[in-house]
Amino acid sequence: MVCGVEPRAEASINDFAIACLRKISMMGAVSQKVGFACVQALGEMGSNEAISQLARLRTKVKYTVALRLIEKCLREAAERSGLTVDQLEDVAAPSYAIDAEGKAEIAVGDCDATIHLCGDGEVGIMWRNAEGRPVKTAPSYIKAAFPKEAGVLRSGTSPTFAVADMFRLFCNEFYC
Repeated sequence: MVCGVEPRAEASINDFAIACLRKISMMGAVSQKVGFACVQALGEMGSNEAISQLARLRTKVKYTVALRLIEKCLREAAERSGLTVDQLEDVAAPSYAIDAEGKAEIAVGDCDATIHLCGDGEVGIMWRNAEGRPVKTAPSYIKAAFPKEAGVLRSGTSPTFAVADMFRLFCNEFYC
């Protein structure tokens, strides 16, 4: 297992691997050795984030030798954990703190934002102030102190909104 890795290093290694394993016509990969080293590093990390990045890498890379190496790393990680590759990918998939009811609570300062799926399939957000009372929008002092977080929640571009949209599509596909 690789130790001492910075947070979010897995995503950076994955992005670098994608760039290195990009095919150039009549030439092959940009840098096959470096790309393979990135794949091996992700495979050795063994964390859930590294496994999810390997699964993502598998969908982005078209280089067949690299795809075989990615599959090998996923199989080895699954064997180390005593699971199948599919089970390992399910465990490693991020949930973004969405519960079984389709809600996620996010603390922003001393306020809470609850993202939820509405009955019509839309994604809604409800704010609660420091006293726990519901308010229509984020309090102004929260917008001033945490402009990035409040902006992401307001615009609906957080990963939680993306997961909620996928959940809504899944429900429409299989239950409607």
